[in-house]
Amino acid sequence: MANLTVRASSDFSVDSPEEKVSNGEIIVTLIAEPAQAARLTNLTITGAALTALNVGLKQGIKDAADGGHSAIAARNALEAKWVDGFQELVKDVNLVGEGDKAFILSCGLRVTSEMSVPTPEAEIVVNLSAKPTEKTGEIIFSNDKQKQAAAYLYGAFPAGTIITQNGSTITITNGSFSCYLSPNTHQTTTMQGLPSDVPFIAAALAFNLKGLGPVTFTAKVVRPE
Repeated sequence: MANLTVRASSDFSVDSPEEKVSNGEIIVTLIAEPAQAARLTNLTITGAALTALNVGLKQGIKDAADGGHSAIAARNALEAKWVDGFQELVKDVNLVGEGDKAFILSCGLRVTSEMSVPTPEAEIVVNLSAKPTEKTGEIIFSNDKQKQAAAYLYGAFPAGTIITQNGSTITITNGSFSCYLSPNTHQTTTMQGLPSDVPFIAAALAFNLKGLGPVTFTAKVVRPE
């Protein structure tokens, strides 16, 4: 499972020197706008420093126009400094913007294509509590918020029930009977640890943060090999 986010891109490093200067002038102008400046209050590199890099590269391009080796080398060095400086701005915008595409664009920067960022696995549920309510046949569950959780699955079982976990398969055993559950974020999953040649009724339901969908059963029983 993954979250999708965007970040400010530093792909301007492959632009021509002339494109760098042109884009740099736009960026410096936009980050000085009140809405952007109000959020970019602690820049690693100031707008004035970025302007100086832009002016320096612009002059370096003019000086190298005659094709002199030393002038071209000087322009290349100024271009490298320009890239370093504007990459510092990219870092700051990403830190402040936290994936806010509109904000990144408002600073004159391009955004990366939406990229997949792995979501950490859910952690153990902490401080689980189950108490009867005043209504007949009700138990209320609660626990601490688990920041990686998309939803929670709660269960109530007769005393003496044994519950074990094998990978994504939860086995619930009471006496000689066992039931198997496999929560999954995809429309396919493999259960492990089932006994061979035992007929099972297979069922599934979908759920999300809004609640549960209806239970569906397969038309036939299934026997693991």
